[in-house]
Amino acid sequence: MCQQAVQFGCEEQGGVEAHVGEVAGEFQGQHAVQPGPESQGPVEARGRGGVAVGPVAVLFEVGATRGTPYAAAHPPTDKGDLTYPEVEAAADRGACVLLPTGVIEQHGPHLPLGTDAYGAYQLSRLVKSELAQHAVEALIAPPVYWGINQVSAAFPGTFRVRSETAVALHTDILDSLATDGFRRIFVINHQGDIAHNRMLLRAVRNQHAKGNTGVVLLEPDFIADRLGDEAPAPALASFAMQPLYEDLEMTGELGVHAEEIEGALMMRWFPEIVNYDVMAQLKPTGLDAEDLAEWRKGGEHARRVTPQGYFGAPRPRDPFLWRFHQRMAGAMANIVFDALGAVPHRDHG
Repeated sequence: MCQQAVQFGCEEQGGVEAHVGEVAGEFQGQHAVQPGPESQGPVEARGRGGVAVGPVAVLFEVGATRGTPYAAAHPPTDKGDLTYPEVEAAADRGACVLLPTGVIEQHGPHLPLGTDAYGAYQLSRLVKSELAQHAVEALIAPPVYWGINQVSAAFPGTFRVRSETAVALHTDILDSLATDGFRRIFVINHQGDIAHNRMLLRAVRNQHAKGNTGVVLLEPDFIADRLGDEAPAPALASFAMQPLYEDLEMTGELGVHAEEIEGALMMRWFPEIVNYDVMAQLKPTGLDAEDLAEWRKGGEHARRVTPQGYFGAPRPRDPFLWRFHQRMAGAMANIVFDALGAVPHRDHG
């Protein structure tokens, strides 16, 4: 192991500084990198040799014991950490809900199966932090992991959930939140599979048909474009994706899955569950738009195009590439501000 270190930055989360470890080793070199301590997740992570932790592993069981060090540093504002009177009071105050949704699917040999669930959860935390700066109260619902994995269906570790099952589950969750009195619910997604996004849109449109028009799916513009006429404006709100890349150093590889951006996400906020030894050995896939079209067919088509599961450059060149997700959260927060009539847009560059 090399002993040089790359610091993945730190930021304020609702006034509580996130402790971010150093990633030791040559960031672009030939040696493995070693994660440092991380306390950003729901509980202290124990690394790949221990029990994987975070929203995927512990299902928000932590935080209920208010005397713990975690609870002292992190107010119990995630919905799974609250008591029912606290939830009732939050609904009475008009708090909105952020519903993280992702999937459990392969993310190459270097990133965990739960990358999309972790990504949706972290985006929700960042959005909540933006809202809190303007006194907008938000609760984060426990993440939903059971979405659609049409593209990665041929890989082990990928859960293959039927669309009707996923729609029914999301419908029940959204119905529960509405029954509890929450009128503004924002679905924060971190899964690009178009079949998954169609499923989410169907669930949200079902809510609108029931009169729950405060439920909104937040998506980047390229997903909205792919959904086309299926995505009416009241049910889906989109933001521009291209500005999020401004001034970020990219490898130049076409990347769509388990690539440098998702790698930076996990290295920055959940470093203990990244397999750095494998990551250091992986090469960019060197694929093009024709390969992407074939890969999107899913199943064995995707496995032939990406036999190792990832599409793009697995390692970020820019140690601050995690800012892409921070900017995405800012764009999502602007949508929430608009929906609530709270404050003008902010620049999140």
